Amino acid sequence: MATSLTHQRSMARDTYLEADPPYKRVFDLCVVVGAHLLLLPVFLLLWVVIPLAIWLDDRGPVFYTQLRVGKGGKPFTVIKFRTMVRGADRVVRPWTLPGRDHVTRVGSLLRPMALDELPQVLNILRGEMSLVGPRAMPVEEYAVYQPRIPGFNRRFGVRPGLTGMAQVCARAIRNNHEKLVHDLEYVDHMSLWLDIRLLLLSVFNTVRRAWETPHACRTPRAAQPWHRAAPRAVALAGAGSADGSQDMARDPEPE
Repeated sequence: MATSLTHQRSMARDTYLEADPPYKRVFDLCVVVGAHLLLLPVFLLLWVVIPLAIWLDDRGPVFYTQLRVGKGGKPFTVIKFRTMVRGADRVVRPWTLPGRDHVTRVGSLLRPMALDELPQVLNILRGEMSLVGPRAMPVEEYAVYQPRIPGFNRRFGVRPGLTGMAQVCARAIRNNHEKLVHDLEYVDHMSLWLDIRLLLLSVFNTVRRAWETPHACRTPRAAQPWHRAAPRAVALAGAGSADGSQDMARDPEPE
């Protein structure tokens, strides 16, 4: 009886989708528009020079798009500057290959500063993403973990973020378990002050070119049930992959 009740509560929590706090949308628009107005020369330079450099490098597409899962489990198309060589998306897990031959010369400059993420500003303006939130998860990854991890749907009660706990704390950790834990941590503790702190840390990482350097972050007590449930789902995902790896199932254009 007790086990059945626990199972029912778990299922109820799985289907519960939390709403974005009221401040979220206003905060996003104020920061994005305000930053572009205050730093107009800088952003104009970025929006012109980066696409030109990508095109001149190999005459390939400037942007990379991929279907991701957003708020309420609805799919949307995420936009990034392309940082991988053409055809890399036909290679299974190209980011696990030795060296960095799959990364373009321009991409190797953009990634440490996360400037490849800049076009996601368009996703924010369209209301598909927020400045801060859980990672925008690829649809394939969603299909693997959604039925296996209790409470998984809670991370889709808010818009995915350009930055967030998982992006800041686990950027260089190829491990779904850790990233899922940090996604839930943000959902459980999100506030305006936390958003500001994560944004400031993100700016700091960009200026120091530190986005590919791991950050040690603790796992709070609130996230521990997820922390215990996630490893099995991660193992199942790894077992079903082409190379048997449990590395982060990132898109061909890694976050």
